[in-house]
Amino acid sequence: MIRYILKRILQAVPLLLVISFIVFTLIHLAPYDAIDAQITSNMSKEEINILREQSGLNKPFLIQYVDWLGQILSGNFGHSLVTHNSVGEEILAKIPNTISLVLPAYVTALVIAIVLGLLAAANKGKWQDKFIDAVASLGIATPSFLDSDDIYLCLGYQLNLFPIIGMHTIGKEDDFGDFITLCHAFI
Repeated sequence: MIRYILKRILQAVPLLLVISFIVFTLIHLAPYDAIDAQITSNMSKEEINILREQSGLNKPFLIQYVDWLGQILSGNFGHSLVTHNSVGEEILAKIPNTISLVLPAYVTALVIAIVLGLLAAANKGKWQDKFIDAVASLGIATPSFLDSDDIYLCLGYQLNLFPIIGMHTIGKEDDFGDFITLCHAFI
């Protein structure tokens, strides 16, 4: 079993390298780069060229890719253009909220899947089995971003059952009311 897992991990490495190269190439082919987002109307050409040189965007494409890949592998994800903070720090700051939303969602999905699977197995070939199979097939076939948009539109906007933005109530982060808001975000 361990040999199989190691084999799969080793097979994933070249695939990840190919995907990273394709994505880097597509971003490089875009008509604008990160420096264009930082340019102001009063900057001179020399200042713009200095920014490009500091960012390494004046180097050949393959050198840029190798430099970028080396930084990613060493844990340096660069700096945000919006906040000017380290991207790694930005990601680490968001992980607790992500886990608090994703973990209950996965546990809920697992419990629902087990219950519906047992119900379908107990009623094999009957209408309950066919209905559960149809709903599951529809759920798999529909992109999740469409499902979530429809749920937000229906339950949040039209029925006004929960807020459609935010995960916490400002000023009530440790309150029971904020727990209710968090439950709404979970939905």
